[in-house]
Amino acid sequence: MTLNGLSPATQYYFRLNSTVSGTLYTHPCRLTTIAGTATTIPLFGISNGWKFTTNNLDGVNWQATNYNDGFWLVRSGRPLL
Repeated sequence: MTLNGLSPATQYYFRLNSTVSGTLYTHPCRLTTIAGTATTIPLFGISNGWKFTTNNLDGVNWQATNYNDGFWLVRSGRPLL
């Protein structure tokens, strides 16, 4: 995903949304552009490999650096829609 037309030295807020089994999950995010840089910022590449799971991870610290995500599915290229 690339964001175009952003102003330098400006803070932007956005939200990531995901729906699992009819339940909407949201995560608030923000980014700040750097003064004097281009106004196009790659937020994340959709051509990079990524992993995902549909398991319920409530109460699981899956963001920890030592979390084993070896059972997660691997995907590369465009996201699943």
